[in-house]
Amino acid sequence: MIDGPRPAMEEEYDDLMRLLERSYKKTREFFQDNYPQVWKRENVDFKNRFIIKKDGKMVSHVGLIPLNLIVDEKTIKAGGIGDVGTDPDFRGSGFMNELLKYTIMKTKESGFPISVLWGDRQRYGIYGWEWTGAKLTTLLTKRNLQKLNLKQKVDVKKYAGDIADLQKIMEIHEAEPLRVERNEKTYKLLLGKPGQEVWLGKGKDGLAYLVISGGEKEKFVIERGGSPLTFFALASDVLEKAHAENLRIVQGNNLTPLTDLLLKVCHSWTVEPLTMLKIMDLDSTLKQFGVDTCGIKFKMTEEPEDKFKPTKLSGNEIALPEQAMVRLLFDPVKPSRNFSIEPELTKILDSLFPLNFYVWQLDSV
Repeated sequence: MIDGPRPAMEEEYDDLMRLLERSYKKTREFFQDNYPQVWKRENVDFKNRFIIKKDGKMVSHVGLIPLNLIVDEKTIKAGGIGDVGTDPDFRGSGFMNELLKYTIMKTKESGFPISVLWGDRQRYGIYGWEWTGAKLTTLLTKRNLQKLNLKQKVDVKKYAGDIADLQKIMEIHEAEPLRVERNEKTYKLLLGKPGQEVWLGKGKDGLAYLVISGGEKEKFVIERGGSPLTFFALASDVLEKAHAENLRIVQGNNLTPLTDLLLKVCHSWTVEPLTMLKIMDLDSTLKQFGVDTCGIKFKMTEEPEDKFKPTKLSGNEIALPEQAMVRLLFDPVKPSRNFSIEPELTKILDSLFPLNFYVWQLDSV
């Protein structure tokens, strides 16, 4: 007997966690430790945890996690799709297909104009998700820092949950133009996750912080912010304390004073896709991002994209398949780099797009 797709119930929490652990081959408490804002029992939004049971056993799950994307002064509501999993003994039965269709329906009903997830393009592309957006990674080495010849002294301390330090980090992060909205409780949970260290620096130019994880010789900075000069002095100190050689800093692909300086002094940099995105409501997406369409009508079509033929755009109506529309709006390059566009339309589209946003790694679901 098949039960679902449907929302999970609170009394099914333990069964749900065991399903995810089997599906991802993870140990007990892995999800609660690494995604506390989503999976600690008191934080689980059961109405958005969709499941299927077979003969009384929970066999498949998809989670819908609301995210408020802050883009400068605007708030864009996004449905994060996470922890997509099916019990290994029940794969190939079509349960995931049913759950994803159900989740898409629920995401639209909830009024999310876009949805984001991290996963395989071949698996999720058929449902309309496409890799897009951008994350900038800068490699900062000891040699880079030594060449800066920093004179500034900074007071460095490891964050250990002190409320005053938490408030300082919150103030720094809230100044980021691209981020995910958090409350104080969420900050506490995310900064306290295992497998990472949070360092705070205070210098004459202000405050800075960074969150590091990773191996011995190279550390990943998965979140950072604050005064550029204080940040570089803090980074140098943390490298010494960690006995590491490099910091690989992952951030949004937008220009801030800190990003500007990082690009000027780093060893190297790369720009990669950020996430997979599906447009649930095109008109609402354009409206929430504040796009003035200049009289152009945008619409998505249901026919599949011809991947072996260049896509040409002309006139005052742009009709594209789902994934092509995602690339037009959100790919990190100007539309004229991705599409064949008539000259007058090129000027307009290149001035409107790409639309930028960023999900810091601590916020990923």
